Amino acid sequence: MREFLRRVTSGSIDEGLATDIISVVTIAIDTIPLPMDDRLRNFGFLLKDLSHRYVQRFEVRARAISLNLAQCKVLVRLEKNEGVSQARLAELTEVDAMTMVRILDRMEADGLLERRPDPADRRARCLYLTPKAKPLLDQIWRMSEATRAEVFAGIGKDERDVLIDVLERIHDNLCRLEGTPPQVMSHQVEYSS
Repeated sequence: MREFLRRVTSGSIDEGLATDIISVVTIAIDTIPLPMDDRLRNFGFLLKDLSHRYVQRFEVRARAISLNLAQCKVLVRLEKNEGVSQARLAELTEVDAMTMVRILDRMEADGLLERRPDPADRRARCLYLTPKAKPLLDQIWRMSEATRAEVFAGIGKDERDVLIDVLERIHDNLCRLEGTPPQVMSHQVEYSS
């Protein structure tokens, strides 16, 4: 490795070629199976990276219909929760309130949703989709299915079912822990099998 770096810095290896070599080596190293302890240790990083890449892949498709992930989330959540307030929709989509206002303003200007007075509160507005949003929702669901199909390529139905089952159980565990402060660990954690 030292010799390689010396040759790159001395100019005897083209910098572009060096970058390509480093990329190939990095990919090769990343594909070497880790021992189970290391794989488990990297679980959080794997989930974060998986989520990031999945979202990126979906957003490439969404850009083709001039939407971003936040707008898709708004349409999908509003489809199931018509009549909600902006504040509630922001909670459902995990978008901060100020960003939500900008998203809704744009989508209202595009004719995708409308704000109607809340009969129970004169100051509040309820959100409803317009008929123009329906074809976009159909496209969003197709894009979601296509992204999922790419991600699950080569993974059989039984494996997918097991994966989803395990992820749902992990999700349940995390939901149960909400509001509970984590304990400081002074020893190695044992995982039940």
